[in-house]
Amino acid sequence: MKRDWNLLLRWLLSFVIDCVVMFMPMVFIVIPLVSYDERFWPLVILAALFMPLYIATRDGFTGAGIGKKIMGIHVVDARTNLPVSFKKNVHRQPYFFSTSLITTPLWALFAKKNNRGAGDVVAGTKVVRKK
Repeated sequence: MKRDWNLLLRWLLSFVIDCVVMFMPMVFIVIPLVSYDERFWPLVILAALFMPLYIATRDGFTGAGIGKKIMGIHVVDARTNLPVSFKKNVHRQPYFFSTSLITTPLWALFAKKNNRGAGDVVAGTKVVRKK
């Protein structure tokens, strides 16, 4: 299978967009409020809970979270090419969190499983362009 650089670039940019969305509540709302008044400190816990919740559900309902929707791609089952199930999507998400910002792009660029991230290989999914 030949490497699809356009798809890979879209996938990496969707990854960056998802990271920005994941951290926006903390950076733009919670930290300024807590800096202003320490009574807002419980919001840190809410924002910290938002991050894993967003990771777990970001592609699970439609096959495309915010980043993938913007980039025009979505997640499908690798064998059937049907939209990914919520269960299968949740199975691939720990790799988003555990492989983090450095290893996910490196995996995408250098892995032998062309056009698939680590979570995609384990969960049996792949990212494709929307038609």
